[in-house]
Amino acid sequence: MRLTLRTLLAYLDDILEPAQAKEIGEKIHESPFATSLVNKIQDVVRRRRIAAPELSGPDSSPDPNMVAEYLDNTLPADAVAELERICLESDPHLAEVAACHQILTLVLGEPVHISSELREHMYSQGAIASPEEPEAGEGQASRNPKVAAVGVEAAVRRTNPEPAGASLEDRLPPRSAHQSKWRNTVLALIGAIVLGIWMFSISEYFQPEQFGVSTQQREQQLPAGGVEDDSPEEEATSEEIEGTEVEPELETTLAAIEPPDLSQESAEALPPMPAEPEPLPNQDSEPLMEKPEPGDTETAEIDTEPAPLEESVEIAAVPEVVPDPDAFTPPEKPEPPVPVLPDPFNLQYVSNSGILVRHLVAVDDWDVLPRRSLLFPGEEFACPEPFDARLTVGDKQQVAEVVLLGGTRVTSLGASEFSRFGFAITQGRLVLSSRSEDAESGPVSLRLRIRDDEWKLDLLTPDTVVGIEVIPVTPTGVGDMAGATEYGGGIQLQSGSVRLTSFPGEQTVELRPEQGLLTFTGEPGDLLPEPEAASDVPDWLVSGGALSPVEQRLAVRYENEFIIDQPISECIRPVVKDRRPQNSELAAKTLALTGRLEGLVDALSVSHEETRIAAIEGIRNWLLLDEENGPRLNIELQDRFREDDAATINRLLWGYSSDDAKNEFTATELVNWLEHDQIAVRELAAYYIHKLTNRSFGYRAGLNPKDREPNVRRWREHVERTGALVSE
Repeated sequence: MRLTLRTLLAYLDDILEPAQAKEIGEKIHESPFATSLVNKIQDVVRRRRIAAPELSGPDSSPDPNMVAEYLDNTLPADAVAELERICLESDPHLAEVAACHQILTLVLGEPVHISSELREHMYSQGAIASPEEPEAGEGQASRNPKVAAVGVEAAVRRTNPEPAGASLEDRLPPRSAHQSKWRNTVLALIGAIVLGIWMFSISEYFQPEQFGVSTQQREQQLPAGGVEDDSPEEEATSEEIEGTEVEPELETTLAAIEPPDLSQESAEALPPMPAEPEPLPNQDSEPLMEKPEPGDTETAEIDTEPAPLEESVEIAAVPEVVPDPDAFTPPEKPEPPVPVLPDPFNLQYVSNSGILVRHLVAVDDWDVLPRRSLLFPGEEFACPEPFDARLTVGDKQQVAEVVLLGGTRVTSLGASEFSRFGFAITQGRLVLSSRSEDAESGPVSLRLRIRDDEWKLDLLTPDTVVGIEVIPVTPTGVGDMAGATEYGGGIQLQSGSVRLTSFPGEQTVELRPEQGLLTFTGEPGDLLPEPEAASDVPDWLVSGGALSPVEQRLAVRYENEFIIDQPISECIRPVVKDRRPQNSELAAKTLALTGRLEGLVDALSVSHEETRIAAIEGIRNWLLLDEENGPRLNIELQDRFREDDAATINRLLWGYSSDDAKNEFTATELVNWLEHDQIAVRELAAYYIHKLTNRSFGYRAGLNPKDREPNVRRWREHVERTGALVSE
């Protein structure tokens, strides 16, 4: 499958088949340009306040219809190349295409269910082109065939295609065919006439003779005035008609009439029914209840007393429930309103030199951030040694400046209830400087998060400059993850004053020039110690990240190793084997800062001692970042070393405690590893012996066996004499 912009969008929106997605993912990982394009697409889609493409003028190309045809995969090949070129050069056009593709994927990802009532309603709306003019519709359909976008054709496929040229009447069910108004009116009039004729004829059919009532009986039922005459002069008045009683037998006869049996030549006359129905057996003739008089306003009471129960039925006694007058049900507390968070401050990278790298979550790698770039909440970025990175904070007016020193890794935090920016510090040093014009504008507040602890930091005065240092804690044994939430370092004030409030407001500590040092306890959740007076301000805080002339020359040379279009794992990993020790060491520190395990394992076996030590410390810091890092390290070592060597290196990388230094077996084992044929094992053993005893006896892991032998012998004698590396 070819790697194009359309297939790249389909891969990002997760609408490819698993095999195709795997193939495209491998091609993206192999191509630096595709990787950078993926990052660019993700950046422009979520970028705020991005301009929309113009509808007219010089920047209006391409036409929106052309973009739609491109998304439908109906655009000619030559136009596709031109449109993709425009998208690669213009962020607004790239954002438009990517966002529209994402929206279409969400909308068309599932089949749309249309009920039969809605379908019939749509069919009955308006008229369509007459059958005599099918050429126009057919020509247009042939010029613009409807083809679904990549991966979503299954969502819009028709199950019952209609024949071409079919009219609306052919497609409609018979019951839903459209009828014109005049035709409906004529039919209604005809129906009314037929109904009137039928009512007139049935009135003649319902004569008394038809139901067995003779003329003599009718005369007997009439009042004493005689037989009614049809002449208008002798017509009865309304009072006489109202006084005339209706024969009940006639009413009951009409109610009981049944259709005549047509199979018989003559129907038998039905006998007249009695005026009042006979009561049923065992039924009282008296009504169940008396009808209340019209003047009685009280409601008639109905006797609803149940029949007495049999004696054999026992009724359980139910205790009487007495309401407690003192009982009180408190009213439900309304839910507190959700606070409306302010918009976060803009965070912009403004350094004119140096390197700042950003974590790419989609591919789990890091790339070089262009200068003048905006940093968004949730993004993780790092400043490798020996560079520094300057960031400005604010909207129209700058409120603060942040300097990340080399070896610092942080994550940008969004707005909260009490601040509009903040940082989660993984490791390193940063310098915060207030840029507010005067004290009346109020303090500059930010969120500060280290591991599981979070504080609100207020820069109280316009001249405040404060430094923050976070030192990771390394493991002291195999599988030791206790230090995952621990850290060292502290906060030191250079000028002004700051206030540190623990979240959610349990403790407040204020730092002033006379007491401007606060040292972290290292235990998560512990209360902050009281500030103390600092003996001196460290150089990194005084200089504010400024490099010495030697560091500047080294930084310029090392900066050339970074390639904009390549991730860190590709452009910096080979530098570990550089013949220049400074470049090799800086490359190992960069890989350690960004957590590139493969390159760090390479660095364990290089010829430069500084590089090997940087790799050891980097892997040990990386182990506590995630519980899955331990198994990952073991697998990587098994792939790169012999099985027994991999197990030894894995054990050494997890470290030792001060108690291990007092153990004779551990001390003897470490000394024996000083003569191992694998340089990584020798370097690790020498690293821990020096760390536990603060002595080396002149041992260097990179020396040849003849030069190493005297130093190893001295360590053996030391262990035999003291019984351990460190005596009790």
